[in-house]
Amino acid sequence: NVLPFNASHLVNASQSMLITPGQHRVVAVNASSGYGVLNNGVESLTLKWPNGSRSQEISWSSTIQGFSLMVATQPSAPWTHAPYPTPEGMNPLPLELMPRQVGDVQMTEILSNATNDGEAFPDGEWIELHNTGSGSIDLMGWSIMDGMGNLTYLDPGTLVFNATQGSTVIDPDGRRLVQFTSYTELWDNHNHLFLRDMTEQVVDTADYTTDYGEDMALIRGSNPADSWTPAAWKTPGQPEPGSMPSSTTIRFSEILPDAVGSDSQVWPNGEWIEFYNYGTSDVDLAGWKLQAASRSLNLHEANMPLQDNTIVRAGHAVLVALNGTSSFYLKHTSSDSIGLVDAAGSAVDTIAWSATVEGESLVAPNSTHGGVGPNGSTATGNWILSAWATPGEVNPVWPAYTDSTELAITEVLPYCNDDSIEPTEDWVEVHNQGTTPLNISRWSVLTADGDRRFMRLDSMWADEGQTAKVVLQPDERAVFIMDEYILTGLGDAFELLHPDGDAVTSAAWVVVTDCQTLMPGDHSSDDWQHTLWPTPGLPEPQPSSFATKEDIRFTRFMPSGSTDISNDMEFIEVANQGDKLAVLNGWTLRTTTGATSMYNATITNLMIQPGTSTLLANDADAVGVYEDGNVVDVDGALDRNFYFPNSGAALQLFDASGAEVDTLVYGNGPVSVSGWSGIALAEPLSNLDNLIYLRGSGCGDTPDTNTVVDWHEQWSRLGGSTFCFDTTTSSSGTITPLIGPEHGLADLLAWIDGATTSLHVHMYLLQEVHLVEAMVNAQNRGVDVNVVLDYGDSWWQQFDLDTQRGMATTLLNAGVDVKWFGDTGENPYAYIHSKVAVRDNESVWIGSGNWKSSSHPEPGNPGNRDWGVLVEDEGLATMVLNHLAFDENEAKGHVTPVQASDAPTGWTMPESTAIVGQTATGIEGDFEATLLVCPDNCIDELVKVLDSADTEILLSLQYLDMDWSWGWGDNPIVEALENAAQRDVRLRLIINGAYLDEDIQSAVDRFNEEWNFTMGYDTSAVVMSSDDEVTKLHNKGIIVDGEHVLVSSINWGDSALVRNREMGLLLSSPSVAQVYADSWYEDWNRVDNTTDT
Repeated sequence: NVLPFNASHLVNASQSMLITPGQHRVVAVNASSGYGVLNNGVESLTLKWPNGSRSQEISWSSTIQGFSLMVATQPSAPWTHAPYPTPEGMNPLPLELMPRQVGDVQMTEILSNATNDGEAFPDGEWIELHNTGSGSIDLMGWSIMDGMGNLTYLDPGTLVFNATQGSTVIDPDGRRLVQFTSYTELWDNHNHLFLRDMTEQVVDTADYTTDYGEDMALIRGSNPADSWTPAAWKTPGQPEPGSMPSSTTIRFSEILPDAVGSDSQVWPNGEWIEFYNYGTSDVDLAGWKLQAASRSLNLHEANMPLQDNTIVRAGHAVLVALNGTSSFYLKHTSSDSIGLVDAAGSAVDTIAWSATVEGESLVAPNSTHGGVGPNGSTATGNWILSAWATPGEVNPVWPAYTDSTELAITEVLPYCNDDSIEPTEDWVEVHNQGTTPLNISRWSVLTADGDRRFMRLDSMWADEGQTAKVVLQPDERAVFIMDEYILTGLGDAFELLHPDGDAVTSAAWVVVTDCQTLMPGDHSSDDWQHTLWPTPGLPEPQPSSFATKEDIRFTRFMPSGSTDISNDMEFIEVANQGDKLAVLNGWTLRTTTGATSMYNATITNLMIQPGTSTLLANDADAVGVYEDGNVVDVDGALDRNFYFPNSGAALQLFDASGAEVDTLVYGNGPVSVSGWSGIALAEPLSNLDNLIYLRGSGCGDTPDTNTVVDWHEQWSRLGGSTFCFDTTTSSSGTITPLIGPEHGLADLLAWIDGATTSLHVHMYLLQEVHLVEAMVNAQNRGVDVNVVLDYGDSWWQQFDLDTQRGMATTLLNAGVDVKWFGDTGENPYAYIHSKVAVRDNESVWIGSGNWKSSSHPEPGNPGNRDWGVLVEDEGLATMVLNHLAFDENEAKGHVTPVQASDAPTGWTMPESTAIVGQTATGIEGDFEATLLVCPDNCIDELVKVLDSADTEILLSLQYLDMDWSWGWGDNPIVEALENAAQRDVRLRLIINGAYLDEDIQSAVDRFNEEWNFTMGYDTSAVVMSSDDEVTKLHNKGIIVDGEHVLVSSINWGDSALVRNREMGLLLSSPSVAQVYADSWYEDWNRVDNTTDT
C-alpha cells in the first residue's frame, strides 16, 4: 500500500506542499472503503524520497483503537503508544516521563468499568482525587484528559456533590469524585489519564492496560510509574485498601487462580492460595479473612489441607484450598485483585493479576522463582507466572544466574492450523552452543505481547524413543513446547531469557507462515526465514546441500499485462536448472530505473524444486488462470511490494551474499548495470499486448551471453502454451502417405469409420459433409469424439462462417464435444490453423488441407495439391494428444464450448452422396517422427532440419514470406535456406501461383535472380502450373536429402510461425519420402498455357 503525498492524503496540500524547519505535517489515509491501510497488528511503514530511496522505516507490533503511536525511548525498538495524540504539534514526553504526583491534588482511585457506564455516581464511572496539601483548592476549570485527547472539565456537574466541601473545592486531606456522565467515557481495557490544572499543566498521570472486570477499582502501585492495578475492594471517598496496614508478618506467596479442569474441584485439585510468614514468630490466622470485590472467605483449618490448625510457623508457608466454595473464588477469565484482612480488620496484604495460564501458579513480581533477577528485586504490580508451582512449600529463592548464556534459538513453529507438524503446539528449538553442559530449567520465552513461558522438564519435547531433558550437553538441542497460539504466524517476535529474566537472544519475523518452521537469517539483524522443512531437535538443513546461483535463471518475463480479471498481470519466471532444491530465502530482487534509482525486495519464502520453475506475480490468482505451473504471489514471497516498471528497468537477482545471479534489461532500463552488455530487450512489434519474453525457446535451453540475444529466439503471449515435451520418437509401423487430390477423403472416411473408443480432431476449416457425418456416426456408436474449430474472423466470407457454425452445431446436436478456438478478446493466438486428428490413442492423421472439398474432394474430382499422412503408432498418438489437451481445456481463456445458439439462421446441412474410391497404400518399416508445434518449437525444428541438409531440399509451399514482421532480426527460415545454399545444397522451390502477387514473386526472384544468377547458388523456383486434377498448391511440405519429409499445416510466413497454432510431422524414412518426392516432381515438371512458371 502506498500513500503518496498529494491532495488525497497530505492535509492542506492545496495550501502548500512545503514543510518548514520544525514544522509537522499530517498524511491521512482518507480511505474510501470500509478498511484502512495501516495494519493494527505487526506493521512497518517506509518514508521514501522522490527517487524511491528509503528515508526512514518504522514499525510497530500492536495497537490500541484510538491511540496514536510515537517513537520509543529505546533505540531501534518498535514504536509505542503516545500519551495522547498531537497532530501537527510537538510530540508529548514519553508516558513514563509524564508528570506524576507533582502537585497537592492527585488521582488516587479509578473505576473505569462501571455497572452502568455514562450514569451518575455511584452507578457510573468515576475518578477519586485526593488533596495531600495543607490548603483548600478550587478545582473549577481543571480538567482530565485521556489518551485519545478527550477532555472532561471539572465543574459542579462533573464533581460529585459533597456536603462537607464547596461545590468545586477540595479541602486538605479531602477527597472528591469526578463522574463521567457526558460523551467522554473511561475506556475499560486501556487508557492514559492526565490531571491538568487551570493552566493546562499536567500535575498527575495514571494509566492502566487491562480490563480488570466490572466494578473493579484501580489504585496506584508502590512505583508511581507503573500501570494501575486493582484494589482488593473499592473505597470511593475513603482511604484505599492497605493504606492502614497490619503489623503482622504474613503475605501472599503463591496462588493458583486457573486450575486444570474445573476450578471448583477440591484439593489437591481446584484453586488454592499460599501465605508465607516472613517473620520470626508464629502467626495464628484464626478470625482472618480473604477479601475481594463483592466476596470474602473466613479462614479456617478446614481450608488448610496440609495442617490441622490455622497457625503459620515462622519461616514457613501455609496453603489455603478454596475447595469449590461459592463464597470466594479467583478470577482467570479477567483480571482480579484480592486482599488479606486480619482479625482487627486491617489490610495485611493485597495482590492483583491480569493474566493466567491453566495449571500454572502466580508469584510476586519480584520473586526469583518468577524469573526475576537482582535488577527486578523491587518490582511491583501484577503477579507473574512462576517457573513451576510449589503448593504448601516456601518458594525457592534463586541466587543470581552466573552460568553459561551460550544458548541459541535455532528453529520456531509459530503456527500450524492443521496440526500437521509434530509437536503440534507452538514450539521453540534451542541449541547449546557452549563448551560445557547447560541446565535450561527456568530459562524462558517472552513474547511481544508480554506472555512468558518457562522451560522445565515437563515442557520439553522428545521424539519417540527418546527422553526429555533439561541439561544439554555441548552442541545438543532441545525443543520447548508452549501452549498453542502464544505465537502468531502473521509476523511476531520473542526473546529468550536466562533464569534472571535478562534477554540473551531474540527471534523476529514478518513473513506469513502456516505449518512452516522458521530459522535465523544469515546475519543477526535479519528477519527470520522459513526452513526447508521442520527438524525439531535436529540441525537445520545446510545451504551447501541446495542449489547455488549458477543453477538459477530468469526464463520468462511479462513486464506488463491486463485482462478482464486483473490489471496487474506482470510476472517474472525463475527457473532452477540444477539437480538440488533451490531455497531463495534471503535473496534479493532489484529493479534499477535510472543511474542510481534502485528498488530492492528480499525474498522471504520461495523454494523451487530442481528442474522446475516458479512465476512470481503480483496477482498470482489471476495469472494462474492463464499460465500453468507454480505461480506464487509476490506479497507472499517477498518482504515488500515489488513491481516491474512498464517503461523499462534493469531487473536483477542477487543471492544472500549479494552476488549477482542474473540480469535482464528491458525497455528504457539502464544497460550500464553489471551483468548486461549491449542494447535492452524491446518489443518485437508495437501494439501487441500481454507479451511474454522467452529466454531461448522457453524450455530450459537458457543461453547466457548477458545480451539481448538470449531473449530473441521467440516470444509468447499470456495464456499461450509453453510445450516442453519430447517431440521425437523412433518406431516401426505403418505409414500411409496421402497425396491430394488423388487421396484424402476416402482414406479419412475409412480411418474415422475404424474408430472404436475416441477421436480428437483439431481443424481450421470444417466444410466437408461426409467427414461431419462420419464423426456423427462415430459418436452414435459410442466413440468419444472431441472437435476443436477456429471461431472465425471478421474477414471470413459469410458462407465460410455459416458453414463452420452450422457443421459445429450439427456435431454438437449429435452429442459431440465441440469447442471454439479464439472466441474471446484475450486469445494468445491469431488462429488455430492445425489440421490434425488422433484415433483411439494409437493412430494419427496430419495434413496441410482443411476438411473441405477443395482439399479433400470426392474421388475423381479436381482439388488442391495437399499432403497428408496416417501413422499407426501409439507413442506418436500419445505425444500429439499431450499437445492437443492444452487446446481442449476450457479453463484456458481461448477455448470455449460451442453453443446451440451458434447455429446460423436458415442454414441447412448439405446433401451427401456415396463415396466410392480407393484408399492409399501403407508402407511398413522403421521410421523416426518429430512433431512440430507452432509457435512453441516449429521455428527451431524447421531450422534444424534445413541445417541438416547435405545434398537437396525440395520445397512445396503455398507461400514463403521473405520478410519478418513478427520477430526480431532477420527471417530465420530464409536465413537457414541461404545457409544451406552456401553449403552447396541443391534448393528447389515450388510455390503456389493461384494468388500470385508481389510477395510470391519476390520469393521466386530471390531463388532465381539473386541466389542463383547473382550469387551462383544451386537454387531454382517455379510457380506451380495446374491441370485438370490439381487446381492449386495448398501444400506446406519439404523433402530433405530424399529421406526426411515434412507434412504440416505450417505456412512459411512469420504470422503462422509465431502467432498461430500449427502442427506438422517430420518423418524420416526414405521409402516414405520417395512417395512425396514422386509427387513433387510431377508438380515441378507440370506446365500449362497460362502460368508463368
